[in-house]
Amino acid sequence: MSFFLRGFGGDAAECLGSRHAADVIDTMGRVVSTLGEGGPVAQLREVVEKRFGVAGLPEGYFYLTMQQGGLEMTNPATEIESTTKVVDGGNPENVFARGKNEDEKEHKRLEEAWNNQPGTEGDFMDFEEYVSLRESWLSSWAALYGRLVAAESARYCVSLAFREPEPVHVMYQDQLVRCFGDLTVVRNALLPNGMVSLYKAGRMA
Repeated sequence: MSFFLRGFGGDAAECLGSRHAADVIDTMGRVVSTLGEGGPVAQLREVVEKRFGVAGLPEGYFYLTMQQGGLEMTNPATEIESTTKVVDGGNPENVFARGKNEDEKEHKRLEEAWNNQPGTEGDFMDFEEYVSLRESWLSSWAALYGRLVAAESARYCVSLAFREPEPVHVMYQDQLVRCFGDLTVVRNALLPNGMVSLYKAGRMA
């Protein structure tokens, strides 16, 4: 799943809006549906039940990190939703409209300051000349551009005694707490994380 997410461009920039996020999630849903009924989670849940006799594991368990006692699967929907910050109702064009309105106010403010400044000569630049500087001199537009092309960090949910936020909790916190009483299934000290990390590193080498 991580491979497909990287193929779709990874973390989406804000300028792509919520429609892009919805399209990616829909596409990933079709990919998962080809893996069989219930997707990979259902298949893993069946394997766990056959091998260990544990049935009814909540879906969120499979997406928890190994340090929390989970299987550290990738959930495309969770990752996309948690890293795509919807701006202005999912329409980034609203940001530009507001920026243009701010240009008019800022030009008027600067013109008044220019006219009230003793010793100034000539007239302040007109509005057309002022807005022509959007791509080269206006810092407000530089900040706006930087915001829209940036991929926002994941939105995290932190509650109870858990102090290491993970985006998976946004979607699965209730069912995890209902099943395990906490967001951590097993104490980290009881898990062979070193062996697992060594095994994973060996497979990637």
